[in-house]
Parts: sequence; C-alpha cells; structure tokens
Amino acid sequence: MSAGTISECPIYPNVPTLKEKGYDFAVQAIILLYAPANTPKEVITTISKAFRQASEAEEVKEVLKRLSYPHDIKESDELIQIIKKDYELNGKLFKELGIGIYKKD
Repeated sequence: MSAGTISECPIYPNVPTLKEKGYDFAVQAIILLYAPANTPKEVITTISKAFRQASEAEEVKEVLKRLSYPHDIKESDELIQIIKKDYELNGKLFKELGIGIYKKD
C-alpha cells in the first residue's frame, strides 16, 4: 500500500490524504528497533534476524493487515536513508511551523 489516495486506506475511507488536500507533506509510520551507536555488528545482525523471524509470524502479519500497515522489513542502512530523507523533506516544514521538536513555547 502506498500513501497515495483516499480509496487506498480502508481504515479511513473517503478521507483525503494531505497531498490530495494540497500539502506537499508525507509521514511514514515506521516500527524501529534502536541500539546504541557502538553496538557490535554481530549483535545487530542477531537482533535483526530475530526481529525479521518474529515479524513473519501469521499473527503479526494479520495485525499489520488489519491496521493497513505494510509488512516491509528494512535493514539498518536502508532505514538510516529513509530517516534522513524524511528529515530533509519534513524537518524544514516542522521548524517553520514550530511543531514537534521545534515547538515554540
């Protein structure tokens, strides 16, 4: 499922996306596991493998499907690029609007 049009989201039928309303803005909902920066690569690999295996359980897939959440596992390097791109696209807007971490008191 892409974050495209009204008809693509069964949870919110007939609700337009921000893009359809004229806002060049998108948010990705990502479930992530974080580890400290100096965590050994072997530990990251082991945790990543376990998470991937757990995510293949039918119960997990069914919950994700009910939530219209894609089952799309990414590796660390790819996630870093997604987060950087999201920050580049939306960070400036958040700062201009004074929302999120840029909230003005």
